[in-house]
Amino acid sequence: MKHYAAVIGQMNIDFIFQGVKALPNPGEEVFATGFKICLGGGPMVIPYHLTRLGVPTRFGTFMGADFESKVAQDLLTSLDYANIEILPVEAEHPVVATSVLSTKDERSFICYNSNVDESSVDSKVLLDFFAESKIAYFPKNLEVAAALAANGCKLILDVSWVENMTLASFFDRLKFVEYFTPNDKEIKKLCAESDLLKCLDILEEHLANPIIKLGVNGVLTKHNGEYLRVPALSQFESIDPTGAGDNFLAGLIFGLHEGLTFIDSLKMGNIVGGLATEVIGCYRSDLSRDMVLSLFADYPEVDVVKESKQLDKLLNRE
Repeated sequence: MKHYAAVIGQMNIDFIFQGVKALPNPGEEVFATGFKICLGGGPMVIPYHLTRLGVPTRFGTFMGADFESKVAQDLLTSLDYANIEILPVEAEHPVVATSVLSTKDERSFICYNSNVDESSVDSKVLLDFFAESKIAYFPKNLEVAAALAANGCKLILDVSWVENMTLASFFDRLKFVEYFTPNDKEIKKLCAESDLLKCLDILEEHLANPIIKLGVNGVLTKHNGEYLRVPALSQFESIDPTGAGDNFLAGLIFGLHEGLTFIDSLKMGNIVGGLATEVIGCYRSDLSRDMVLSLFADYPEVDVVKESKQLDKLLNRE
């Protein structure tokens, strides 16, 4: 079966400290009520859950002979996931290791990352990997991204927080992007603007489908000239929000694969993202099409937002 989506990304190992009442100040010690070693978030979450939802997906990553790579491979085996392709890179420690401190509503990270990515992989190897993909996680190679976009592949670009990031630093990529998915904190930083509706206006100058993730408040977009807030579902019993953002992308791609509209695909993003918060870590092994579709059937109405004050009331109300 030909693949629909294609993703390249590093493997991540998370050391999760769950149930921390508050994040420690410098010099303080806090205790967790739970602890788990598992595969972390990032792009790998997307193909794992898409496969569970029946979406043919290709996943490329980087492994070495080091201990962290062995742990990552063992954790993949424990998840009964073997759909990986090892891409050629030279790195002693290609896998990311992260300590996660997770409270009920937030999380913080301490991370080691050798920053291995596909930018060092030959362009022909990458083009062969992405060949015939309908949708792909944005490759870290502009030549390849341009070729994919020219061939009709829809590219998704997510954001990782960097203190000095600006929207201008994304301009060379945004011209190839179909879906750009920062969260509210990230987009305010990128646009140097606190008004989220104005942020959407700025994004709209660069791509057709601006998206702002709002966490427990759902997602905000501008579509056909209207500001729309797609609310999150309220029935999730969240215990760990670590994988919500990555799993939102999996749900978005699932909706597009099913032929849903852009707005309904955002609903799917909220559903899969929300379901992921009900387990520790980023992977939900019992995720199924029936589970997702049953929640989609009773999804609440989308809010049409006319002004910033209305949006503030919606977000504060929830």
